[in-house]
Amino acid sequence: MLLRVLHGLVILLIPSVASFMFDNEIVGEPKVDCEDTMLALTFKTRKPFSGRVYVQGLSDDERCAQGFAKNTNQSR
Repeated sequence: MLLRVLHGLVILLIPSVASFMFDNEIVGEPKVDCEDTMLALTFKTRKPFSGRVYVQGLSDDERCAQGFAKNTNQSR
């Protein structure tokens, strides 16, 4: 499960040749904490992150996705 989540995150944050480039990137290693009933993912980006993070194949399941369109809870 952890590898599936990390694979989904990599797919989400690394654009493919056919897509457009984002002017942002992950800085350092993402931190994944697995709990009994949840998974916590922490990562730093070069610029404030705006977008969605989700488990690959489950983007429509609100339990497996988190949007950051109006992300105001960021540290620099």
